[in-house]
Amino acid sequence: MLDIVLSTLFIILGFVFIAFQGNTLNKTELNSLRLLWCVHLFFAVIFYVYTRSNSADVNGYWKIAKGSTPADLALYISKGFGTNVMYLFNYFPAHTLDLSIFTGFMIYAFVSFIGVCYLYKTCIELIPYNTRFFGVNIFPLLLFFPSIHFWSAGPGKDALLFFSITMFGYALIKLNKRMGLALLSTIIAMLIRPHVLIILFAGFGVAFLLSMNVKVWKRLLIFILLAGVSIALLPTVLEYVSLDSITVENTLNRLDSQARNLSGDTVGSSVDIQSYPFILKIITFLFRPLFFDIDSMFTALASIENFILLLLTIKVLASKPIKTYRNAPVVVKSYLIFLLLGTLIFSFSLGNFGIILRMKNMFIPAFILYLLWALSYSHELKSNQVQKSN
Repeated sequence: MLDIVLSTLFIILGFVFIAFQGNTLNKTELNSLRLLWCVHLFFAVIFYVYTRSNSADVNGYWKIAKGSTPADLALYISKGFGTNVMYLFNYFPAHTLDLSIFTGFMIYAFVSFIGVCYLYKTCIELIPYNTRFFGVNIFPLLLFFPSIHFWSAGPGKDALLFFSITMFGYALIKLNKRMGLALLSTIIAMLIRPHVLIILFAGFGVAFLLSMNVKVWKRLLIFILLAGVSIALLPTVLEYVSLDSITVENTLNRLDSQARNLSGDTVGSSVDIQSYPFILKIITFLFRPLFFDIDSMFTALASIENFILLLLTIKVLASKPIKTYRNAPVVVKSYLIFLLLGTLIFSFSLGNFGIILRMKNMFIPAFILYLLWALSYSHELKSNQVQKSN
C-alpha cells in the first residue's frame, strides 16, 4: 500500500514542480515540461521492466541496501564515495520503509527530472534562436532523446549525477543568486563519482579563465575555487580509481585494462576499440551505435538518436566553429570542454554499447546544449547578413 501511495505521490510531485516554474516559463514551455515528465516516467517504467530480466547496477544498489543493518551503515560511511554512498542513500527507502524497487524508480525519476528541468531552463536562458532542422524546431525536441531519460531514471548513480551536472551548469549562469544549487550539485557529484566532478570542474575552470567577456576577478576567483577543490579531491579520486599516482604510464595501463575487460567476447554488444585509431575511438563514443550496429530495439533507438546528433554536428562544424565557440556564453563553453575531456577519457576505456550509452548520459546535456547554441548562433549570423544586404 505504501508503495502505491509514494509512487503516486512522486508522480504528482513532478507536475507540482513544473507548476512552480510558472514564474519564469510561459504556458507553452510549461506544457513542454509536462510532456517531458510523461516521457521521463515512460522510460523509467521501461528501465524498470528491463532490469527485471537483465543485470543492472540499480538492482544491487537497492537489494543490498534493503538487506543492510545499522552496522553496515557505519561501514558505508567509513568507505566514503561511489557505490557505498548509493547503499547509504537507498537505506531509508529500501530498508526502513521496505519499499519496492519500482517505487525507487519513481523517486529517482523525479530527482533526475529536476535535472531535465534545469537543462530546459538553461537552454531557455542561453539559446536566443530556436533553429529548424528539416522543417522541425530542434528545441525542445532534442530533450526528448531516450539517452536523456532512460539511464537517468533508475535508483542509481546515473540519476544523481545527471541531476548534479545539469544543476551545476544552471547555477553558474547566475552564481550569485544560485550558490546553494552549485554547492548541492558539487556535494552530490563528489559523493557519487568524484573523478567526474574533477572533469566538470576542469571544463568550467578553464572556460571561465579564458573567457574575456567575464570580469578578471570573477574569472580568477572561480578558477581558483574549482582548482582548489579539485586538488583537494585528487587523493580521493586516485584511491577511487585504484591508481597510486597520476602518470601517463599508470593512466594508459588502467585504460587499456578497462578496455580489454569491456571488449571481450563475453560482453554483450562489445566493440574492439583497442584496434581503433584515435579519431575512430572518439566517433565510437559520441555517435555509435549507428544503423550498421543494430542488434536489438535498444540499439535501433540509439542509432536513430546518434544519427541525428551526427548530422547536427556536421552542420555545426561546417559553419565557422571557431567563431561560434568564441562567441558562446561561458557556461556553454564550459560544457563543451567538459564534453571534450570526458570523451577523450572514456572513449579509450569503453567497448560496450550499453556502457557507452550509459556513460554518455552524463555528457549528453553538454552535447545538446552546445549544438543548440551553435545552430542558434549560425542562424543569428545568417539573419545579420540578410539585414545588411537589405
